[in-house]
Amino acid sequence: MHEDKLPEIAGVFRAVMGKRALLIPEARKFSALSLEADLFLARSMTFTGKVRGGLLLAMPERTAGYLAAKFFGMEGEDPLKPLSALSSRDGGRDSLGEILDITCSFMLIALFGEGEPFGLSHPTPLSLAGREIALLARKQGSQVFVLDDSPVLLQATFCPPVRMQA
Repeated sequence: MHEDKLPEIAGVFRAVMGKRALLIPEARKFSALSLEADLFLARSMTFTGKVRGGLLLAMPERTAGYLAAKFFGMEGEDPLKPLSALSSRDGGRDSLGEILDITCSFMLIALFGEGEPFGLSHPTPLSLAGREIALLARKQGSQVFVLDDSPVLLQATFCPPVRMQA
């Protein structure tokens, strides 16, 4: 469901990354990338309304640290050093969660309009191995991007709404 909307979802993600982190991820075919990084940080969230579904955003831990540095305006600093009170891992998760939340909101507006009400869950942190990311990248609704030579996975899942029986 909504497979035809993947280019629009990718456009929303790229716009959010460009405006919020000053980074533009490039779309790539899954087969052109190696997703063998040891650990990927990820965030997932769900939405309910006219349709139900979820989004997942994942990238290697080092890339998430770099994203956090860009997102929080700490560009010149080593993204693997602690970011004030946050570790780079926590900062990476925080920035992933913010990017995912904003992307989900703008995606729903782009696909269904501003007047359509949706409930959004809070982004949930996950850690996934490269082999798990490789499996997810093959699933319907997954898109792979490159950000500073690192793979980034964005996966959108849509389900029909639950219908109540009378």
